[in-house]
Amino acid sequence: MDAVKSTIKALVAVIIFSSAAIAGDGNSGAVTAGTEMMPLPTGLSKDTQFIIYYIDKRFEQMQHEIDKRFEQIDKRFEQVDKRFEQIDKRFEQIDKRFEQVDRRFDDMNKKFEMIINLIMAIVGAFAAIVAVAIGFAIWDRRTMTRPFEDKVKKLERDTDKLNRLVEALKKLAKQDPRLAEVLRSFSLL
Repeated sequence: MDAVKSTIKALVAVIIFSSAAIAGDGNSGAVTAGTEMMPLPTGLSKDTQFIIYYIDKRFEQMQHEIDKRFEQIDKRFEQVDKRFEQIDKRFEQIDKRFEQVDRRFDDMNKKFEMIINLIMAIVGAFAAIVAVAIGFAIWDRRTMTRPFEDKVKKLERDTDKLNRLVEALKKLAKQDPRLAEVLRSFSLL
């Protein structure tokens, strides 16, 4: 029964890997495929060695396919990295544009500040002109009314003197009838 199993295994291996040139050396304990020699553990039948060899070959092929897939994945990652680099470049361009916009806003702010300073200077100059005009009007009014005030004060003093004189004459008119007659004729008594 063991002989039948080992024969079936050998046939399966031959059918699966029929494209490889197979040669076995029974004395050395190794199986060859093409020009490669693979050492196998001793004490195994040739059929078992043959099956192990082809299983190893199949694993190598699978490993080779996996390596190819990993290479493809690496290429995809490189493509993704390139895309990210392009996106980074775009973001850098956008950042530069934002910096330009910021500079424009700064320039506009400076211009607004200049305009505000100019308006403040104009308002200050206008306020100064108005203050000078009001000051001149007050000064002119005072200098113009001062002589009149002096005359009015002088007249008030003179009027006061005249009032006192009239009072004195009224007192004197009580004693002198002629003076009383004169004062009545001027409606002072």
